[in-house]
Amino acid sequence: MSILHSRLTNTWLSLIFMLIGVVFLIFLPVLQVPDLIDDYIISKNPVKDPTAQIQGQCRIMRHILISCDANIIYRPDPEAPQQRQIKREFSYLGFKAADSIAAIRSEKNLALITTDVEIKHLKNRITFLVLWCLLFFSMSFYTALSLMKDIQFKKQLRSKVILKPVIAEVTEISETNSVRFSTSVKGKKRIWNAAFRENETPLFIAPGTNLALAVTLLNSPFMLLLDEDFSCLDFTEEEEAKLRMAINA
Repeated sequence: MSILHSRLTNTWLSLIFMLIGVVFLIFLPVLQVPDLIDDYIISKNPVKDPTAQIQGQCRIMRHILISCDANIIYRPDPEAPQQRQIKREFSYLGFKAADSIAAIRSEKNLALITTDVEIKHLKNRITFLVLWCLLFFSMSFYTALSLMKDIQFKKQLRSKVILKPVIAEVTEISETNSVRFSTSVKGKKRIWNAAFRENETPLFIAPGTNLALAVTLLNSPFMLLLDEDFSCLDFTEEEEAKLRMAINA
């Protein structure tokens, strides 16, 4: 028997999640690493710049995340009158936001300027960046593996397969017709999700019950919840009639 519609989640959605993870994994280091390198250099020979004008603040978010921004107007060359303005935005993990922000320059390279808060929490910011990169790497890697498995599995489903009937318990049907159900295989309960199309409903074995008919692919972690019109499998009219008689018996 062939499967006409596997009800697997859309592979495009998995691809989008993977691409989002890759984009953040690339751009986070690109945006933050240059500032971290400059701050590391400044931290070796830091000196306050009393002539710099700075406006900024730090605020606590999500209880453990401190987000700061600062506008600094300074003279790249202390001997020249020309001024330059830069904006610094950074975050670090903590429980208390800094009350004030001061401008800090490198004694050996006066062209570099940052804030005292960034210098003080330099290791914290590096750790925070590494954690974000690990999160997006894990997200991209896991999604890529799932995507590859889905593609390989859908190719397998195009051929003739051996199916086994299973009783499933439908626990939730969302507004978008996404169905959550559970089955017990070899004594273990497992939760599944099925993407039903519009106007499709699960094939319940009796009115007023949440028990429905599903099929599993032998020797494969796959569960297919049937619908009332049997649209997901290529049943013949005779097979469909016999199945309906068995359900109604």
